[in-house]
Amino acid sequence: MLKGKLVSGKLKAALVVLGIAAVIVAYLTVVHFPVKNGIAEATAEMEILETNNVIYQAKAQKLEAMKAELENIDPATAKEVPAYDNLQNEVAFLNGVLGGTENYQIDFSAASDDSGIYRRSANISFSCGSYAAAKQCIDRLEDWEYLDKVTNLVISPKANSEDVTDGEISVALTVVFYERIA
Repeated sequence: MLKGKLVSGKLKAALVVLGIAAVIVAYLTVVHFPVKNGIAEATAEMEILETNNVIYQAKAQKLEAMKAELENIDPATAKEVPAYDNLQNEVAFLNGVLGGTENYQIDFSAASDDSGIYRRSANISFSCGSYAAAKQCIDRLEDWEYLDKVTNLVISPKANSEDVTDGEISVALTVVFYERIA
């Protein structure tokens, strides 16, 4: 039989402490940690979205610049971009242009894709009897019916002369041919 008080003062204090601890654990488990984790996840997601926003803004600016460039192209002078794998025509064209030179060498690189437009580079070196003949070859390379770009042009005299307009010369250049997926 119980005599006196059912619960002693120490037991009451222990139960109160235990109750407070249970409330704190419940609060931390149910409210604090889930909210803290949610805030961390939301912050990480926000950073990803901000990064993506910067990327998309840069893409949009590039697209706008490309649109403006396309609007400024004169249709009368615009060159066609041939369908992918135009290598046979490119080789025939280069042979026609360079056939009149003393000797030539062509090294093609593999075509590289840039958003549906393929670029194929050809490193070309040749020799000519004069600067005028070399200039004529370069002009013909630039005036091809299809879109291409002549870059990395180096003209040097073959003899010990400093003047490229006097005598035989050597030419090295790169032609970039553009092709599209049909």
